[in-house]
Amino acid sequence: MTGTLYASLPELRQYLSIADSANDVDLERALDAASRKIDEECGRVFSLATAQTKDYYPDSSERVQVVDLVSVTSIAVDTAGTRTYATTLTTADYELWPLSGPPYQEVRIWPLATTRSFSPGKRVRIVGAFGCVVDGAPPVVVRQSALILASRLFKRAEAPFGVLQNTDLGQYTRLSQSDPDVAALLKPWSLTGNSWVLV
Repeated sequence: MTGTLYASLPELRQYLSIADSANDVDLERALDAASRKIDEECGRVFSLATAQTKDYYPDSSERVQVVDLVSVTSIAVDTAGTRTYATTLTTADYELWPLSGPPYQEVRIWPLATTRSFSPGKRVRIVGAFGCVVDGAPPVVVRQSALILASRLFKRAEAPFGVLQNTDLGQYTRLSQSDPDVAALLKPWSLTGNSWVLV
């Protein structure tokens, strides 16, 4: 497993009406792959990571763009360009945006903090918690999308070339390249503006 699963193994078993644990390894692998694909497609992570250290280049002297900042432990500025981060900002020096966050997508210098600013081309180091979560958990649409994608990935063994065969009816169905329900659920949460080819 390479990260947080956005749905649980019992939830996926129930979703697929599987009563035993014989396929748990394959189910968990499908959940892991689905969760990471959601991260990739959306350009963000739907779990909370605390005590993270991230470096950014500011857009201007007044702001630096971040992705899903939840809380700040410290913000330090490399004012000399030597990667020493000698200047630490106080909470009075900046504000987090949008004001409706968390999560926050920008750190802005407070207009009255006349002695503080960012320097384009010189890094800003932020230590804090990051992740796109709602009440500490992935949004419900992300959890549902993970179940849909994981079930498709698990069942893919029955259609190895993307073609599903019904032997009783002699019918063949080509699987769609993306799932329209997943695309509709996740599109409002995407930061990438991609084409939504999800499986």
